[in-house]
Amino acid sequence: MVLDGLERMLSHAFRKRKSGGQVIHPKVHCIRYADDFVVTGTSPDVLIKAKGYIEAFLAERGLTLSPEKTTIVHITEGFEFLGQHVRRYGAKILIKPSKKAVQRVYRRIKDIVWANKAARQQNLIGLLNPIITGWVHYHCHAVASVTFHRLAYLVWHVLWQWTVRRHRNKGRQWIRRKYFRTVGTRTWTFACDRTRRKGDVPPKLMSLAYAGDTKIRRHVKVQAALNPYSPRWEAYMEKRLTLPMANGLRGKGRILSLWKSQDGRCPACEEPLTCETGWHVHHVIYRAKGGSDHRDNLRLLHPNCHRQLHVTDR
Repeated sequence: MVLDGLERMLSHAFRKRKSGGQVIHPKVHCIRYADDFVVTGTSPDVLIKAKGYIEAFLAERGLTLSPEKTTIVHITEGFEFLGQHVRRYGAKILIKPSKKAVQRVYRRIKDIVWANKAARQQNLIGLLNPIITGWVHYHCHAVASVTFHRLAYLVWHVLWQWTVRRHRNKGRQWIRRKYFRTVGTRTWTFACDRTRRKGDVPPKLMSLAYAGDTKIRRHVKVQAALNPYSPRWEAYMEKRLTLPMANGLRGKGRILSLWKSQDGRCPACEEPLTCETGWHVHHVIYRAKGGSDHRDNLRLLHPNCHRQLHVTDR
């Protein structure tokens, strides 16, 4: 809240002007997220001037710039912002996960592994999977494929040390057969049988999330001419809303198949099913009345539509 108005102040200080019959565009832009921000400019002199404006802006609010974190660099040297490294290579600007971000997540994973030296393999996988999947999903829009494979190798190396330490008197092949399985084309997947529950015959396999399996998904910018209040943009807006839903359902084969077969809409109200609205899986013929879990007997409904349908049935 304190930094609100920073972008407006810079746009006013470096506004477009005329000089000698020519229109001068300062090309100073500010990108801010919470208390982190980056200011871009055409030259070091322009950025030094912008830094003076920012320092005056913060001084009025009792704040100062951190000398250690405030630097002026050329785009060919690159800079870090929100855990990502932005740098120009030739004619292209590439955004990659920063080395510090990789080191932080690796240290966190390593600390968890060594803090659970005597834990069951199933419990360790349950602790690591949310961290790995959350980190790769944050960086999956950047140029991160090589980094993901590198992180997967580092995680495997830590887990191999964890397994060898537990069985000092066993051979490598015995350890491999006990803790690693073949899943798809990968022969070194850290996996185990999940604790049996009623109906789990055979027991389900629980495997570690492999960072390299995450596909890179480029961010699609919103069209500049978009008017959310114009009816002619309605189809485009609905398509934009369904993108997060389709990406979020990856790995959930049955739900994704249902969502696609319904054209992404709730059959009860004909409105789109999105991550914001949520969804419930509805059985057309209730299981209590002999209905199955087959796809033909399932529908995706909005939570409220699902509740209303059950109230009506009662």
